[in-house]
Amino acid sequence: MERKTIKTIFLMIGSAFVGIIIFVVAVVCYLAFIFPNKPGESVDLFHSTTRVSVPPPIGEEDKTKFLGSSGRQSGRYVESKNVLDTGTGQIVGNISTSGKPVSGLKIRLVLNGAVVSQWAETNAIGKYSISLPAGKYQVSGYELDSYLTDKKLAGKLENPQSEFQTGIFNVSATENGRGIDLDYVDPVIKQGPNGAVKVSSQVVISWKPYSGAAKYRLQVTEWNKSRDYISQRHLFDFSNKPEIAGVEFNLTASGVLLVAGKYYVYSVEALDGTGNAISTTANHFDRFDFYAVD
Repeated sequence: MERKTIKTIFLMIGSAFVGIIIFVVAVVCYLAFIFPNKPGESVDLFHSTTRVSVPPPIGEEDKTKFLGSSGRQSGRYVESKNVLDTGTGQIVGNISTSGKPVSGLKIRLVLNGAVVSQWAETNAIGKYSISLPAGKYQVSGYELDSYLTDKKLAGKLENPQSEFQTGIFNVSATENGRGIDLDYVDPVIKQGPNGAVKVSSQVVISWKPYSGAAKYRLQVTEWNKSRDYISQRHLFDFSNKPEIAGVEFNLTASGVLLVAGKYYVYSVEALDGTGNAISTTANHFDRFDFYAVD
């Protein structure tokens, strides 16, 4: 008798569970019918997010995203939990984009290779001021608020001439320390090639002219497969990268042999009249530029 009772209880629980699943499926189907999706989109009813199944035009995300790094450190990594207290001293610096001030961007500094400062926000003229105890300091890195970089630095990357390290300096109630000045610029824009290229054809890499550039320096990286960073191989030695006065470079005519089945990424640095880099192409580690076929 007891066994029959237990069996009956389990059957009732199982039936109720199946009934709940059927009810949930019915509700989801009903809502999907009442609230149809836009073409190319699907709605996740449980997380209230929109999934886009139609890819946006290539490069469009560059207009809304910051293309550089949101922080750098020199030496050993310093955890963000090691935060220095405020004090009577100040470290000041500036943040700009193409020479114009950036306001409302938050930054904190890595100090003495051991701690991070409190957050500070740039004002209307791009200046930030960080409060900290009096003492001897060296800036060994920085961190930007990653959320604000997309809002304030969309489509930009670091000016290669920005320095994020400083010498040793004193900070007191009457003497400000000199922080780092950061500048952000437009990237060099690639023109092509994109997609498949034949190893038997002339393969020409090109990019848009960059304001202030006297010449350009090129590097091409080869992958065994898409995003295979372990197998990557640079086609030019770092000390022997091609430097070009124009805005294109013929790989085939220069003796570069592409391999069918391999993937390729290229980068271009814009150089000023003294040979110093003033910008570069944005680094997208999640995509290749072209791949070689027979």
